[in-house]
Amino acid sequence: PNGSGWFAQNLYLEAAQYVRQDIQAWTADYRVSWHQKVANGQTIETYAHIQDNGYRDKGTQGSQLGCVCVRWNIWTGET
Repeated sequence: PNGSGWFAQNLYLEAAQYVRQDIQAWTADYRVSWHQKVANGQTIETYAHIQDNGYRDKGTQGSQLGCVCVRWNIWTGET
């Protein structure tokens, strides 16, 4: 992309029904980020990430995770 960087967001949803066992499982994952170009083919990505996971058998179990994170990306191929 042109310019000094770009905005990105991702949403991932997954659900499963295990018919014979009558079990359900799910994941919802959302990430929003800014990729700042720092060198040719490299970015520093700052992002917020939240995730919810669950499992239902006789009872329901779940977890919620979140972070504000930074990572260094090296892009290959078309940059």
